[in-house]
Amino acid sequence: MELSEYIRRYSIATLIVDGEYDRYSTHLGIDESEWTILYALYPDHHLSQKRICEEWRIPSSTVNTTTMRFRDQGLIAIEKLPGSRREMHLFLTPRGREEAERILQGIFHAEKLAMETVLKRYGTAFIDASELYAKTLSEALLEEEKKR
Repeated sequence: MELSEYIRRYSIATLIVDGEYDRYSTHLGIDESEWTILYALYPDHHLSQKRICEEWRIPSSTVNTTTMRFRDQGLIAIEKLPGSRREMHLFLTPRGREEAERILQGIFHAEKLAMETVLKRYGTAFIDASELYAKTLSEALLEEEKKR
C-alpha cells in the first residue's frame, strides 16, 4: 500500500471519530464545545481557559462564552491561578460533576469499549503512535506556515 493511502485511511478514521462525537453531542442536545469543556474538567481537573483552548482546539471566545454560561448555571467555578496576574483556572462544582457524569456516561462507555478493543489487538503502541503522528503533523504544519 502506498504511503498516501495510509495517510488517507488515518485521516478518514480521525474524521469519523470527530464526527461521532459531534453526532452524539447533537443527540444529547448540547454543542460539542459544551461537552468538550465538561469532559476536559471531569472529574477533578483544574485547567485554565488557555490550556483548554490549546489542548482541545476550541476558540478562546467559545471557551469564554461557555465558561460564563456554566458558571452562571453553577456547573463550574473559576479561581485565579496562584502567581498569575490574569490567568484563571476552571473546575467543576459538585453540581457540575453530577451533570458532566450524566452527559458523558454514554461517551465514556463507548470510548472504553473502543479502547479495550484496540488495546487488545494493538497494545499501547496504538496510543504512542497516535501521539507521535499528532505531534509530528503539528510541527510539520507549523513549518509549512512559516514558508508561506
